[in-house]
Amino acid sequence: MTSASHSAGSSAVVDDKKNPAEKKDAVPPMNSIDKFLGAPAPDKKDDAKDEEKKAKKLSPTPAYVFCGLFAFLYVVGRILEQILIKREFTRAIGLAVVLGLS
Repeated sequence: MTSASHSAGSSAVVDDKKNPAEKKDAVPPMNSIDKFLGAPAPDKKDDAKDEEKKAKKLSPTPAYVFCGLFAFLYVVGRILEQILIKREFTRAIGLAVVLGLS
């Protein structure tokens, strides 16, 4: 029994490998619930439409450029903030020492 079921299963696998184009173009059967609800059958894929969509697809390069610019500005801002605040505090402390406020 097991050898018969095993051989039947292996022949189905071999049939799928023979014609991958047919399997790709085949429309899968609809679910019984979809049929009951009156859903339309799925359309057959059109390779020309897929190629047109790929051709119209925008490139992510401009987004990466802007991301890089903003990251650079963020890092430069963080460094400048530390330098400028240190300079400001040094001036304030220096003026306080010179004027004798402490």
